[in-house]
Amino acid sequence: MISIQHAGIYFLAKYSKRGERSAADFAKLMEEFQNEVPFVVLPDGIRAYSGPRPISHFEKTPDGNNVSFMTFPTEEKLKKLSKESFKTEVDFHYADGYLPCVIGEKTDIREFDLHNFGHKYYHALRVHMFQDAILDAILREELIDASLRFQDIFVVRHDTSIKIDGKELRRQVAEFERIGFIMLAGMVYERTGVLMNNEWFNSVVEPALQRAYPEDLANNTFRYMALNEETNARITNLQFAITDEDRALVPMAKDLEKTLKDMYVDAYFCTRREL
Repeated sequence: MISIQHAGIYFLAKYSKRGERSAADFAKLMEEFQNEVPFVVLPDGIRAYSGPRPISHFEKTPDGNNVSFMTFPTEEKLKKLSKESFKTEVDFHYADGYLPCVIGEKTDIREFDLHNFGHKYYHALRVHMFQDAILDAILREELIDASLRFQDIFVVRHDTSIKIDGKELRRQVAEFERIGFIMLAGMVYERTGVLMNNEWFNSVVEPALQRAYPEDLANNTFRYMALNEETNARITNLQFAITDEDRALVPMAKDLEKTLKDMYVDAYFCTRREL
């Protein structure tokens, strides 16, 4: 999932977990969210320092015999970290055996637990792992057959006569995530009254990243959380419904709306269990 999806699901789960709705309680919830969201999205953000995705996402090698890992830095260490100091300040391992492919390998959550159980924001970090694993399962088990991925061939499951290459898969996944966030923003707005457009991310999420991260890491992470003009306008104008144009952009999904709903339901409940 992209970082804005991780943040949106986390906020919705936190809001729904709490029974109170007073202004004071909502202010407390927002304070907690701003303390935690930098760590919810850190596995994506830290890649500006750590490099290959398998390190911060605990990906197994294709043969299943090894796994990459890292121990996420504490609050104090993170704020002082730099790209140059990462290699000496952070415990990590990049496994041998990955092959070129546009999609990553499976996340090993047990390996994440082994290296991060004592972290203050263990649950916020763990949410990211579960949410990514849910998207990966839907991608591989419902949308495409990736058994020929190292040959850059992906077979659409609902119509096996359709084969796409990695470039097309990457495009469709990007649209799947972008359209999915529009749906998620609608779910958040309906449940909480919060409108997750660029203005909200600028006023709530960016300051949280600036407080928790070094400035360059905060800027780089937030750069990938900006909504494009069209997406931002749809959310701002409360146009959350999936359109025929949206469906045409992701032909690998037989029923785009149902697939996204199923993904968010699973991600929502796995997130609530961590709170």
